[in-house]
Amino acid sequence: TRYTKVLPRDPRGYIRRGQIFGDMEEYDRALNDLDRAVRLRPDNSDARIQRGNTYLRAGNYNLALADFEKAVRIDPENPYTHQAVAWFYAACPNPNYRDGVKAVELARNAMDLESTGPRDPVFPATLAAAYAQAGEFGKAVDAQKQAMALATAGRGGLPEAELLRRLRLYKRGEPYSEE
Repeated sequence: TRYTKVLPRDPRGYIRRGQIFGDMEEYDRALNDLDRAVRLRPDNSDARIQRGNTYLRAGNYNLALADFEKAVRIDPENPYTHQAVAWFYAACPNPNYRDGVKAVELARNAMDLESTGPRDPVFPATLAAAYAQAGEFGKAVDAQKQAMALATAGRGGLPEAELLRRLRLYKRGEPYSEE
C-alpha cells in the first residue's frame, strides 16, 4: 500500500498487492488492484497473468482465459505467459475448459522458452499435468520427476508433498485438476 502511495502510476505495487489479496481469497479487492494495474499498463503481461490467476481462483474461467491469452499476445517470448495458459487448459477446475492437446503444446512452448534461463520446476510440473490431461501418463510421470528433481535442488516454491501427490496420480493413470 505504501508503494502505491509513493508511486501511484507504477503498476507493480498494484500487481503485488493484488496477488496478496488473491492469496487471502479477497478476490474483489485483488481484482480492483489488478484492474488498475492493467489500466495503467495494458501491455503488462504480468498484470494479465495475475488477474487471470485471480479470475481462475474466483471461478470466472472465461475472463481468466481471456487474460492468459492476452498475456501471450503481449509477450510471446515470456515462458510464464505460455505456462499460465497451459496450466489453465491442463488443470482448470471446470472440465469443460480442459484441453490436454492445447495444454501440451503451450507447456512445451513454455519449456522451450524457459530453457535459456534458470530452471523453474513449475514448467515441467505444468507439462506433466498437460501430458496427464492428454492421457500420456508415462510422459507425465517423467516430467513430474523432472519437476521434483528441480524442486529438490532448491528451485521454485512448489511443495514436495504436492509434487509427490501429483506423481502418484499420474502413475495411477489419473490427471490432475484443481477441482
